Amino acid sequence: MTEVLSRAGLLIAADRHPEAAQLLGTHLAADPGDSEARRLLGWAQLGAQDTEGALESVRALMSQVPDDVDTQLLAAVVHAARREIAPAQQAALTAIRLAPAHPAPYRVAAGVDIDCGLVTDTTVARARQAIELDPQDADAHRLAGTALLELRRRKEAGEHLRRAAALDPENTSTAAELARWQAHSGRGAAAARGFAAVVQADPTDRLALQNLNAVVWHTFSIAQLVLWAAMAVLGRARLLVDGDPAGWVHMVGPITVLLTLGAWAYQLRSAWHLGPMMRVVRTDRTLQIGMTAHLLCLVALICATALPDGPAEIALLVGIGLLITATITVWIRRLQQKREEAPATSHR
Repeated sequence: MTEVLSRAGLLIAADRHPEAAQLLGTHLAADPGDSEARRLLGWAQLGAQDTEGALESVRALMSQVPDDVDTQLLAAVVHAARREIAPAQQAALTAIRLAPAHPAPYRVAAGVDIDCGLVTDTTVARARQAIELDPQDADAHRLAGTALLELRRRKEAGEHLRRAAALDPENTSTAAELARWQAHSGRGAAAARGFAAVVQADPTDRLALQNLNAVVWHTFSIAQLVLWAAMAVLGRARLLVDGDPAGWVHMVGPITVLLTLGAWAYQLRSAWHLGPMMRVVRTDRTLQIGMTAHLLCLVALICATALPDGPAEIALLVGIGLLITATITVWIRRLQQKREEAPATSHR
């Protein structure tokens, strides 16, 4: 029995949840009363996204060992994953009652609140209680940071998330939350690095990919804004000086292109992971259209500087049309983001 449980634990630790579930299922067929194996099966099923199977394991455990704290912790997490808020909270509170001096029940209770979208000051208090009981609990620090970020208490959130990252630097969930905090704090380049690293480590992390998508769009929007501002301000200044539209094109075009490329270079100065960033571009049709129009606008401005006055004005009009097209994609994306804002997740 011990060998089976050890193997199953190693499989779960390696994220090989279906294999662990199969191994434990075979074991339980011969020994259905093994509650420890049943708990491991519940965690394996949860990791394999089999919430129905995990719920069946919880029900079996409730009939065997209802007053066991580990049973209640599993029940809380399974119900939270199924968005069954009342039973998830009840199980978490029962776990706290059964083991008030242990950090895990407080940590899981905070995670349940986050997963169910019910973050309050009580959520923060529970995470901090877990930290008080175990100051080295990286997950508790991460959950406290996530809850504080949801409550817009960014300074405190940053302290906990940085502490979580220091305690467990390889944890991708912590890296994702730290990057989210950096994005909320206006640190776009650092946030992009963080989300890109998470996506590179785990390409299946849809939340990190979604957040990276938002940062890439923000970067594109800033470059687009610089392009607009450069054309408007420099062009207006040039026309006021001599009123020569042809001179506007030949002089302002190169400066506008250089300023826009400078905006890109400044934002990308921290060397993002190119692979994850290109994956975002490949999977977002609107971003593809916007960035293509943006780049072609720069090409049109460069061409306008080398052409005679007549063709130069035509190239300028083409560039303005492309600039407007790229701007429309930014507006469309902002409307989409308002509808798609992802809730926080405890990443348990």
